[in-house]
Amino acid sequence: MASNLYHTDMIDRNNKRSGARQEEPGALLFGVDKVAHDTRVAQLHDGRLLMELVRAVVLMRDGAQAALDFVTREQTLTLREPSGAHGAIDLDGDNALGLFYSPASSRDPARQNGRSYFTPLTHNIPKPLRYPMERLAISFKQGADDTPWITTAVWSERGQLVTPGSWDSFLEHGGWIIERLFMEAKPALRGYQRRYALSDVHLAWVESLHARKLARPKEWLLLAQEDVDALVSSGHSGLQASSDALVALHIHQPYRPS
Repeated sequence: MASNLYHTDMIDRNNKRSGARQEEPGALLFGVDKVAHDTRVAQLHDGRLLMELVRAVVLMRDGAQAALDFVTREQTLTLREPSGAHGAIDLDGDNALGLFYSPASSRDPARQNGRSYFTPLTHNIPKPLRYPMERLAISFKQGADDTPWITTAVWSERGQLVTPGSWDSFLEHGGWIIERLFMEAKPALRGYQRRYALSDVHLAWVESLHARKLARPKEWLLLAQEDVDALVSSGHSGLQASSDALVALHIHQPYRPS
């Protein structure tokens, strides 16, 4: 599996509690068999909240053109890695749908004479998700025939995440791109700190805001002056962009830097 700043052993990957069946050695490459896992959609929301708070910090410090490896547009989160691996995941309440591509995967069409993993995948996914999946796959199209280059996927059924095969297989074929979303806050933040050169002050700010929002997810949070001072401690060239990002999280920043 490709290495990244967020790799950790925080996920129980053996799926023993859910009774998930592990893939047999030598299984057909395109034999898609879905397996449900203990991991819940709620964990994705928690991880995305942490990520969005990091985004607010980086925007405040670096401005609207800050170099981030993820983009949020409405309910879709898109992530890209320098290796060329990328993923997109829709999160809407208890519903989740994600598609991923990794050039290191044995399912990469470039390694399979153009054969796409997308077609057998669409036969396995629940019918109500097929149109959203096709819409999400548009950004993965490559080549003359516009085939979506996808090496793995994840979706939700009754609030539980489902992948085509074992969790290890999901991570190996590109799911590692969103592994940071499943982490506990502290190890995830260490990865963000290394990637975006966050100060310890910013790290503490993100961790505090994350805990407060998780405690009252539906309420607006009003930042105190000390919160604002911590947020702008490394500069405030992106004040408006950062404030807008916080408003999207129902966090209001009413003060100007002191």
